[in-house]
Amino acid sequence: MGKSGKSRKKKRRNSSTRHLFILFIVLCVLAGGYYYLKIYSREEVAVNPTLDKTAQYSILENNDSTQYLAVIIYQDNVSINTIASTFYKNEMFWPYIYIENKAVIRNPLNMGRDVILKIPRLSDDLINVNDTASVRIAKDLADSILNDVTDPI
Repeated sequence: MGKSGKSRKKKRRNSSTRHLFILFIVLCVLAGGYYYLKIYSREEVAVNPTLDKTAQYSILENNDSTQYLAVIIYQDNVSINTIASTFYKNEMFWPYIYIENKAVIRNPLNMGRDVILKIPRLSDDLINVNDTASVRIAKDLADSILNDVTDPI
């Protein structure tokens, strides 16, 4: 009895040591995976790779899709009217883009290169070409903006 009792205790000790060692290895692997994900999963604004290099603007990642239709980098040879036509199906609604991006657009008639623009999400009633009220509002906004921009100070 004495010999077999010591043998059982030794087996239990070896078994529990083995289990602790396996648990330690599993925890190390999990900690390593967590560290790897934490270090290498930083979010950055990345240019959409589906657009070709000849595009007039590049679409960036939109982190607030409830408020914005898109976030773009404005490039040469494209006007704010063209952008409005692309996103709102009519160029007369460019004032809404200007108002949203007034901090980065000094003059809507002469925009610089590599300007990041946020295209606001608007209600269909506000950009309805068949509604005279929405057309009038857009034209009044455009006139007001152009008067402010072109007035000599």
